[in-house]
Amino acid sequence: MPAVPFFGPLFDGAIVTAKLLPSLVCATCINASRAVKSLIPLYQSLYPSCTGLGSPWQPPHLEHHAADSAAPKA
Repeated sequence: MPAVPFFGPLFDGAIVTAKLLPSLVCATCINASRAVKSLIPLYQSLYPSCTGLGSPWQPPHLEHHAADSAAPKA
């Protein structure tokens, strides 16, 4: 089996606080799974339509939320 590519954010010897450790372990597990799956020939992503969307989704600004709450759209 070929070597698995780097999949961070955690790596051997990383020093992190106890507060950040759970979220970093979770992110590392997800990235490791993706890295291993990327090595499988003919593997297709579960969400192929999500790739290449351009900029990441941004939540609406508070002003938009307040305006929608004050005058909801019909």
